[in-house]
Amino acid sequence: MIRSFYQIASDGGLLEKPIELTRLLLSPGERAEVLLDLSEMAGDSIKLMSFASELPNGIYGAAIPGMMAQMSMTGYNPNPLNGANFSMLTLNVIAPTSNPVTVIPSSLVTVKRLNASDANLIRNLTLNPASMGMNQLNGDFTISNTPFDMNTINHTIRLNDTEIWSIRNMSGIAHPFHIHDVQFNILDRNGVAPSASEMGRKDVVFIKPQETVRFIAKFDNFSDSITPYMYHCHLLTHEDGGMMGQFVVVENLEVADIFKPNKIKFKVYPNPASDYLNINFNKIVNLESISIYDVRGARVFFEEYFEPAREYKLNYDLSSGYYRVHVNADTEHFIKKLLINN
Repeated sequence: MIRSFYQIASDGGLLEKPIELTRLLLSPGERAEVLLDLSEMAGDSIKLMSFASELPNGIYGAAIPGMMAQMSMTGYNPNPLNGANFSMLTLNVIAPTSNPVTVIPSSLVTVKRLNASDANLIRNLTLNPASMGMNQLNGDFTISNTPFDMNTINHTIRLNDTEIWSIRNMSGIAHPFHIHDVQFNILDRNGVAPSASEMGRKDVVFIKPQETVRFIAKFDNFSDSITPYMYHCHLLTHEDGGMMGQFVVVENLEVADIFKPNKIKFKVYPNPASDYLNINFNKIVNLESISIYDVRGARVFFEEYFEPAREYKLNYDLSSGYYRVHVNADTEHFIKKLLINN
């Protein structure tokens, strides 16, 4: 017997009212809160089921992981759970408590959704396989054809701006897209309004092959021009393979701050490093100082400079770990991430 349940919340909190369901699709990272009506069931057992046999092609866990049957994935078929229905949890119903909840509420909260007309900016992102073709599931994936680089800030967002992110999945498999810092409202899937289950606040959205999803978010809580937030696929092998990016939220951002014609750029290498580090600028600069900070925020290296140059070599004695390199040059301040691996 298939029993119904009531979804009352999604990733970011309560929905406006309970939704009666018999199925709920959740991808890695998505959350839901549900209510079960267990009245008159004392002594019975019920099972929480995975109905993987009902998953369409193009989803991990389906009988066929790619959107087309010709898309193979090494090591996928031997798993007997792929494409099969199975029990995940058994609930044994006992006698009710002395003060049981016996009523499913008709309403919960008012969800204030953001309006698309209030957006300051639309960002267009794509989800891409590193290599196209029938073997793409065995390779890595990227966001907007850009593999993750911890020294690269992919987007800069103004504090208090409202943005629409339009994300098109151009790969042959579905991806759960997750963003840090904010909760968002899903606007549509391929131009169609989301289901009632997705009308609340969310931070993960499941995007099927060749699907375009738009969501809207307001970046109004925190700003830090140095420390970035992440966005990534919530499949571990995908994000570890580079399907991830970074953004910072800053105050009083002007267009000129992003597109300065004489903007100083520099790189640190090797990275990972051991006992020395080269810092190379794109032009001659008047270097003032270089500091290195550990993950606790303690300064573990400092040198002052009083001469113009394009390249500098640092020698230090630091233990393995993650650090931040702070550079002051031409009255400006710059930061790079550094991994020391001795």
